Amino acid sequence: MAFAPRYGGNSAFLRTNTLVCENFRVMGENCNDIWDRASRNNRPKSGIYKIQMPGLDAKDVHCVFDQGSPKTVIQKRTTGDLNFNRDWRDYKYGFSTNVEASPYMGRTMSGGQRGPRPSQCNLKEYWIGLEYIHALTNAGFNNLRIDLERWNGEEGTVTYGNFDIASERDQYRLNSVGIFKNDGNRDLGDAFRGTGFGDQGYSQYDKQDTDHESMAFSTYDRDNDLYEEGNCAREDGSGWWFNRCSAANLNGKHYGNRSSAFKAKNDASFDDGILWMTWTQNKFESLTGTTMMLGGIDINKAPLDSPTLDNCQAHADSLFLKEKLNEQNAEDFNGVYKIWADRYRRISKEVECKFYVKLDTPCGLTLIQKRKDGSEDFNRNWADYKKGFGFDVVANRGPRPGKSLGEGVTEGWLGNDAIWHLTNNLNSQGLLVEMDRKYDPRTKSDNSAACRYNEFKIGDERSRYTLTNINGYSSVSGNPGDAFAGADFGREGWGNDREITQHRGMKFSTKDQDNDADEYYHCAKQDKSGWWFNGCSAVNLNGHYYSSGVVEGGSKGSQMTATEEFDDGILWETWTASKWESLTATRMYVGDSDIMNVIFTWESASTIYPDDCDREDSSTKNGCNEDPTNYSEYNYENRNGKPDYDDFYSN
Repeated sequence: MAFAPRYGGNSAFLRTNTLVCENFRVMGENCNDIWDRASRNNRPKSGIYKIQMPGLDAKDVHCVFDQGSPKTVIQKRTTGDLNFNRDWRDYKYGFSTNVEASPYMGRTMSGGQRGPRPSQCNLKEYWIGLEYIHALTNAGFNNLRIDLERWNGEEGTVTYGNFDIASERDQYRLNSVGIFKNDGNRDLGDAFRGTGFGDQGYSQYDKQDTDHESMAFSTYDRDNDLYEEGNCAREDGSGWWFNRCSAANLNGKHYGNRSSAFKAKNDASFDDGILWMTWTQNKFESLTGTTMMLGGIDINKAPLDSPTLDNCQAHADSLFLKEKLNEQNAEDFNGVYKIWADRYRRISKEVECKFYVKLDTPCGLTLIQKRKDGSEDFNRNWADYKKGFGFDVVANRGPRPGKSLGEGVTEGWLGNDAIWHLTNNLNSQGLLVEMDRKYDPRTKSDNSAACRYNEFKIGDERSRYTLTNINGYSSVSGNPGDAFAGADFGREGWGNDREITQHRGMKFSTKDQDNDADEYYHCAKQDKSGWWFNGCSAVNLNGHYYSSGVVEGGSKGSQMTATEEFDDGILWETWTASKWESLTATRMYVGDSDIMNVIFTWESASTIYPDDCDREDSSTKNGCNEDPTNYSEYNYENRNGKPDYDDFYSN
């Protein structure tokens, strides 16, 4: 059995008063500050201390100083002596079992008797207050440790690397929890991100409906949850970051040290106990002990040296105003930067930025998707596409110019929530798509192409991230064609291909959420990706990665398996003219539409991308097609609609 460490000579959940009580005066702003102020030879011991954060009243808290790692306990449940069914104001400022000193406590009374002495170190149970939690996380104390105890005596610990909540203005929203980790050999599970409830559940959407990240805080008098038919806080008798309702609720009803909610289910059958469903696997089991504590920034994560700004355009503006970025050196500043990826400006992400300058106009493009080697699995579920995946930093230069660009980030998807924020809460956004295909000896080039859309916008999760705008196509190089508007698949198609493969207005689909317009097939499951499928696609940049550039390696590009005859590669049909050809690299960027119009005019395209003359031999200038609206020799609208596949794939 894995037990949590001992604090100050008592059990992990401190069921008796601590041996250390230093709360007669303010000792520091937080427990980290108390540790730092002490001399090396006189370090404090775990116990009760008085802290005072800037702008807030002094507060008695339990400090944990295990192995020199200071942590401030923000919540504690031990005996059930304290009622956690409180209103918004109580949760805002905090509450505890501590007995407040009265004016007569400790004074000499008539007859020479002394009044009752205060019990100011009785912190068996408490909630520090949302204002204090926000102040701690805002100051950089984002490592959350949670110790949990079950009714049968089992204990375990989980940690999160970036616990952060917003201010009251945003209803103390749980912006992020960060990287999850089980400490020890007991698997408690990541309940903050929801779980399926099996036979105790309501639908296949239980995990989505119990994901607490990005949820606002709710109390019985302030209903901010997503449960339209009820009030989670009122039904579960607590304040928490409810969704519809919870897989984790450490403020639920305490059912006693040797009992649990499934032994004393209430009349309404609400799972109103102290809940950590990924461990107990029973929504009617209530935990008997919890502590939540916040510590310092993870020293294993090297923070970027650039500030967090709205998007890559804001970074471009900043660098340009500082006279660092100019038309000649813009490429040198390409790299990884921090941006706000949440509409409430509290969730930050590390992204790859690409910079240009033209006519004294700086441009910063934000990478939202990248494929280059097949190292990342894009056959993901809804939750992964919602929050994003991949994009691990492998070269963090910006804003430090160097001789080589480096790789920036690995393959990945920024996340539908972040893409929604970027395309809805800033200036009108456009989309730049860069793509590479299998080498073609005919062109004697790298077979690269790029295009852009003047309007790119998606809806929020309630709309299933509908692709509301993908308008204003123009070629930047290579004339790949407007695949988002659909394509004619010729002899590989069904006859009405353009109509059923145009993507504008389509909802996003994943293998676990079928929102496409095809009543016979589940496009996301068959094409192994998340995308704005119609029935199914003329473009799918998240498809399965085929390093050969040909789906399943067939000599003519067709799949060789009898069970999965789907065009599940990385698709841009209006360029490849074959649904069996899979692109070998793609990059999607969003940026300010007006600024992109300045940068990506047809006249300037050759200075930004190599002039590949529309996929013909770049050394034969007379063969170049100067009209960017026409398709090249190898696109589907030439050769009388009959591209020579044997010719292309035989090389």
